[in-house]
Amino acid sequence: MKRKSVILFLVGVIIIIATVGQLHSQSLDRRASPTPLPDWIPTPNDLAMVSESRLLQAVEVAQQAVEKAPEKADTWGQLGNVYLVHGWERQAAPCYRRAAEIQPNEFRWFYYLGLSTYKATPEVAVDAFAQAITLDPKYPPAHINHAYALRRLGRFESAKKHLERAKTLDPKNPFADLELGELALAAKQFEVARKYLTRALTLNPEQSEAHSAMAQVALVLGDAQAAKRHSQAARKPTKHAEMRDPLWWELLKVGVTAKRYAERGTRHMEAGDFENAIANLAVAASSKKKDAEIWFNYGVALLSVNRYKQAQAALEHTLAVINENDLEGGMSPKTPKELAFLEIHSYYNLGFVYNRTEQTSKAIPAYQKAIKLNPDFANAYAGLGLVYGKQRRLGEAITHGKKAIKIAPANVELHRSLATIYWQAKMYNEAAIEYQTILGYKPRDAGAIHQLGLILMGNKMYDEAMTCFKKVLEIQPHDPLAHGALATVLYKLGDHRAAIDEFQAVLRLAPDNRNAQLMLRQLAR
Repeated sequence: MKRKSVILFLVGVIIIIATVGQLHSQSLDRRASPTPLPDWIPTPNDLAMVSESRLLQAVEVAQQAVEKAPEKADTWGQLGNVYLVHGWERQAAPCYRRAAEIQPNEFRWFYYLGLSTYKATPEVAVDAFAQAITLDPKYPPAHINHAYALRRLGRFESAKKHLERAKTLDPKNPFADLELGELALAAKQFEVARKYLTRALTLNPEQSEAHSAMAQVALVLGDAQAAKRHSQAARKPTKHAEMRDPLWWELLKVGVTAKRYAERGTRHMEAGDFENAIANLAVAASSKKKDAEIWFNYGVALLSVNRYKQAQAALEHTLAVINENDLEGGMSPKTPKELAFLEIHSYYNLGFVYNRTEQTSKAIPAYQKAIKLNPDFANAYAGLGLVYGKQRRLGEAITHGKKAIKIAPANVELHRSLATIYWQAKMYNEAAIEYQTILGYKPRDAGAIHQLGLILMGNKMYDEAMTCFKKVLEIQPHDPLAHGALATVLYKLGDHRAAIDEFQAVLRLAPDNRNAQLMLRQLAR
């Protein structure tokens, strides 16, 4: 009986496997032989090679919408968006052209047509951008992209006019200045190029392309020191704000590949929207296990909202990917410069995470590794100094804090770190010097003013301390710590009525403040 049951069970399993196999085969057959689309719907030649199901579904939905309603501009535009955002510019262009024919007064179809053609057929893009600008002459990105297309055709004077117009419409857009600088450099107008590139770098300080052009200008103008400085900056991975282009952002939202999720995540990070950044980067990271850049950005986004455990896992994974060095496995970016940047900053951020989570034994080697890879990394010295300070290794802490400031003397956060170390060492006068230095750069830095007030109060300089705390309250009227400190100073000066008012202000802002409660009971006697 048992033998018969086993045989029946095996037969059942075989039937299930055969059925599943048949269904899988049918599924593959359907995928390999989809219902043919009409010839008038553009289709990428390599669509059959796509493996990402989200992308295949997005394409299928957009194509079916066009097939059902070919008279609607929006269906053609949506199909063009799906194609363009995923790199199929050649197939996107006829979709936008058809949308523009149906809806000739719609700016976005001509703008997207220009974006889809300016690399391969700039002459088509020039006409498309010109039509778009006729419909909306006040959209700065249209003028900048029009200039890019004109430059490709060698029409430099026309390109300059559109770039100048973009500058007028959006004075804080650095891309117009960068392009004008590059055009002036190509024309050997070096002083003009320097003017534009200086402006571009003022707006976008870490853009490698602008530093590279400026290095060439400085070299020609005989400023070897500036040329060297800009050349060094140009070797760093570019970090710049994206051009404000709402229509491109709308297009980007259509993207369903890991690359587009990663790009959206990065943009959300730049805007300070870390929760949306995490949501998008999580999808990208799950699809790209060996993409170091995606995992690094994911870790930094998690760190920015204090999700330390997850940030640690992501950053450690970043380093594992880099150390594996599997270029064929999909790791990106692949240049030695970019990989070095990711490795250095992964160690640095891990040092921060380890320090915050009391993993001091890991924090020290992480910071040391970052310093070994980049001996001029000021923030890593400061971070290491803070860890040593926590361990009461105050001599080493001060040495590293000073080293950081020597490298980057204008960085106020480095002065704040050294001040914290001095405070731990009870070297209050030295800490006061650092806080005063911070205020030289940022006169309204409430944190530095407050700490300076505490030092003055400790030195029984009550009038000076009171001035500090009142200034903090001008900046931050609802700061319970500042009210409490001011109340203490007033109490020391014998002005008990005013002290009571300030302690009562503390309790309005922080009802559970025990010190204020005790002081009010004492003053009520």
